[in-house]
Amino acid sequence: MAVVRELRSGTRADALRAADLARADFESTVPEERLDAVLDRFARQECERLPVLADRQSRRLVGTVSKRDILAVYAQELLRHGPLSRTAGL
Repeated sequence: MAVVRELRSGTRADALRAADLARADFESTVPEERLDAVLDRFARQECERLPVLADRQSRRLVGTVSKRDILAVYAQELLRHGPLSRTAGL
């Protein structure tokens, strides 16, 4: 965890800035991305939420999506229709 690493290095907490902790390689998604691809992004990064960007070029934040929300959609579909296929549109 970046905060712990910075504090252990001797940096005072009141001297830290958001830029000191920001990750340039943080995963994100866009509204049209399929949910199975978004779950792959969650698997590559240890987090519970991903930023949703309007598009990859502008990188304008339009919201977030949670792993919990996606898994709830899958569970609902499973209860409704049985096992999902990769062509189910999710």
